[in-house]
Amino acid sequence: MASGDGTILSTQSNEKLKRIAEITGLDFPRFTKSMLLAQGGFAAFLNASANERAELLEELTGSEIYGDISRRVFEQARDAKSQLEQLKARADGMELLSTEQREAMQLEVSRLDTQLSDVQLKHQATQNQRQWRLDLAQCEHETKTADVKLAEANLALEAAAPELRRLTDSEPAEALKPLHLAWQQADTNCRQSTAELKAVHTQRETLQTENHQQHHSAFRLSTQIAEQAQQQLLQLQGEWRQIDEFCTAHPQRAQLGERLGVWRQQFEQRDKLQLDIATQQKTAQLLEKQQQENTQAVSKQSVTVDAQNKAKISADSALQAAQAEPRVTLHLKERLRSVHELPDGVSVLTETGHTHVADALIGCDGLWSVVRRHVMAGPAGLLPDADPPLDIPPRFSGHIAYRGMVAQADLPDSLRTQSVTAWLGAKLHVVQYPVRRGELVNVVAVVEGRQLGNPQGWTHDANRAELLQAIGPVHPQLRDLLEAVTSWKQWPLNDRPPMTGPYEHAQGRVALAGDAAHPMRPYLAQGAAMALEDAWTLGRLVQRALAADSTGPIPWVDLFQRYARGRWQRNARVQANSISNGKVFHADGFLRMGRDVALSLMGDSLMDKPWLYSGPPDVV
Repeated sequence: MASGDGTILSTQSNEKLKRIAEITGLDFPRFTKSMLLAQGGFAAFLNASANERAELLEELTGSEIYGDISRRVFEQARDAKSQLEQLKARADGMELLSTEQREAMQLEVSRLDTQLSDVQLKHQATQNQRQWRLDLAQCEHETKTADVKLAEANLALEAAAPELRRLTDSEPAEALKPLHLAWQQADTNCRQSTAELKAVHTQRETLQTENHQQHHSAFRLSTQIAEQAQQQLLQLQGEWRQIDEFCTAHPQRAQLGERLGVWRQQFEQRDKLQLDIATQQKTAQLLEKQQQENTQAVSKQSVTVDAQNKAKISADSALQAAQAEPRVTLHLKERLRSVHELPDGVSVLTETGHTHVADALIGCDGLWSVVRRHVMAGPAGLLPDADPPLDIPPRFSGHIAYRGMVAQADLPDSLRTQSVTAWLGAKLHVVQYPVRRGELVNVVAVVEGRQLGNPQGWTHDANRAELLQAIGPVHPQLRDLLEAVTSWKQWPLNDRPPMTGPYEHAQGRVALAGDAAHPMRPYLAQGAAMALEDAWTLGRLVQRALAADSTGPIPWVDLFQRYARGRWQRNARVQANSISNGKVFHADGFLRMGRDVALSLMGDSLMDKPWLYSGPPDVV
């Protein structure tokens, strides 16, 4: 297939048919019919009737569809004409209203609308009156019921009048009950302390009397023995001089040997007498030493009595101050069991079954804190005796501490000091420092070992032999110090890992302070200091909250969160430094050598930490 200019359009039969249809607009059958018509049937086509020509054109062009469309249009026009005729027939049977009739009917409709509105208003008023009547009946019924209940209540009040009077009379006593119980406990403690004090005083007076009597008897006896020995010595010396003088004056009688035996016997008596004098002097020295020991024992007891007196005075002052403060209520001999946070406060349950409710709770209950279990449980709370999901239990550090005290007067001059002294060794260290105005020396020795006994106890009895065996060979001066302490207490050192976030300090209306939040090892001596910083920070925040709004409630939740965000990083840093210091204190090998060289070069500045000793940051 080619175009008029000879360009080849197609060489394939199928593609040729498609190209013909695109060029002519006729498919192959129609094209064939048109060619037949052009080859000899055109005259017959012109001479045929209109219907025949149409039929032929339909066959030629394939336009049968237009015939179908024409039939459908005719049928629809016929149906529409039929419906129009029906509508005209119905309209011919109806009579239209005149203008006057329409106006009259509209006036009637307006009048009926007005009447309907009036009737509706009357109906609404009637409904309101009916509802009022129903409400009135209901009120009358309720009034009667209330009168009956009032009469019953009056009868119940009359019957309960004696109990109400007793309850009214007991309310002031109930308010004073905690103070009364606290007073009773304090009075019992005071009586017990007074009795113990009297017993100690009596014992001290008895020991002093016995000591004085023994001292007086020993002194009198030693004086008598010394006088007798002195007299015998003088007598023998006089006799010896007389013999010498006689021998000198009478040399011719030197040959009198018969008296040598007498003289030898007298010499032996003199030697024996001198030995007796030496023995008596030694006895006197022993008596004097015993007297000194008794005096020291009395002095120690005096120090103990004075300490107990001061402790009693301090406890009495604290108790009186707490009782005088109206905002403080003491609950003695109460151990906490569980904590429950309320929408507007906190409720605590004690092991004795008592429940106390407050606006907020600050847990200062140490390493084995019960309040911490609630804080670490998160907002969902915690069932009693269940373990917190986020918390790590206290862990044993592998170190055991021995603690004891000794009076400065009982120490040799080389060990008496008013400074803090640290002795460092492999897997051990000892710290000594003065307490109680420098009169006593507190000694803390820390060694590495395994845990024995109750892990929560810190007053296990220990003896000096156990400590000396655990420490092993040390400097003689340190060993003398340890041997001078007669009474030791032992406790295992437990702690927790350093804090990891503010959630360990506070949760809702509950906060933690001191070892309950951040227990730390004693190698930086900051456990009590960090607890005081916690308390100082809380006090500052509360003071500012009251200054901002002295009449409204304290926003405890927001306050505790600011406290937690401001404190946890510093406390975590101190915990980590304490652990690191312990490793340095107990170092061995090359680490020990490096530590000793650094201390010799830098001295005290090696232990200086300006970020720590400059004080706590102020929480905004």
